[in-house]
Amino acid sequence: MATTIRGGEWIGSLLVRYPRATVAVERMEMLMQDTPDGTLVQHGPIFLEGDAPQLRLPEWSVSDTLEKIEVDGLTYTFPDSENGIADVSFAIARGSFTVVTGRIGSGKTTLLRRMLGLLPKQDGQIRWNGTTVDNPDDFFVPSRSAYILQIPGSLQRLAKRQPADGTARRERIQHRRRHCSRGDGG
Repeated sequence: MATTIRGGEWIGSLLVRYPRATVAVERMEMLMQDTPDGTLVQHGPIFLEGDAPQLRLPEWSVSDTLEKIEVDGLTYTFPDSENGIADVSFAIARGSFTVVTGRIGSGKTTLLRRMLGLLPKQDGQIRWNGTTVDNPDDFFVPSRSAYILQIPGSLQRLAKRQPADGTARRERIQHRRRHCSRGDGG
């Protein structure tokens, strides 16, 4: 009986994971559009024992320090769709705090993925300190760039936790003191 129940749990788990795996494979195939068929599932060495090969680390120079990033006419339209981004242009200076915001489906994630080279180039230019970035997927790597995924409501929660002045905080503290001194814990 226990074996049957565990077998049922395993099948249920498999049925739940299958659609997720399908979506994951489709996304990986989209990212690997320009590679030969079979690359995604190509067999290769796994280094369970012994030394792993040396990692190829990017070489850094003073020009890697951001002064200004410019995006000019960036465009990406999803295959068999009219959805995407069109002719997006902006400039961001070093030291600025930039938030890309908009409604669901407005193109925020598409813009960032296109900038990072996670979507194929269609049109537009990205310049780092005035130099065109030809291969953003090789250029925009951790420690040179990063982004935080959309977390709905995160900016509102931040604003609620840090009032512009201390008035709201003082009022909450006074309220708690009054209720605690009466013994009702309020």
